[in-house]
Amino acid sequence: MCREMFFLGYIHDIGYEFSQEQQEHSYVGGQFLKEQGYRYWREVWYHGIVTEEYSSEELKLLNTADMCIDSSGNHVGAVRRLADIEERYGVSSRQYTEAEKLAQRLGLI
Repeated sequence: MCREMFFLGYIHDIGYEFSQEQQEHSYVGGQFLKEQGYRYWREVWYHGIVTEEYSSEELKLLNTADMCIDSSGNHVGAVRRLADIEERYGVSSRQYTEAEKLAQRLGLI
């Protein structure tokens, strides 16, 4: 299971390779992985958003890690991660508002 979660964390942003729109990367990546028969495609599809549609322990783990680790793999915590998202996209962006809601739901802030 540990190796599966490591791999999930490693490939969860694969949608960036196939999509011009950054906000669509989770859907594009999830769809790609679904077509490949990957077991955790839903976790990729739903990561980074607050939803009642789907939940799993693996999605919670992925979202928690994603909200605490920067793009270089350093543990920065949710507050610094949110500050980075705010700096890149702006405080009123969909990316920031979703990340803030997600961090709150996960109990990270």
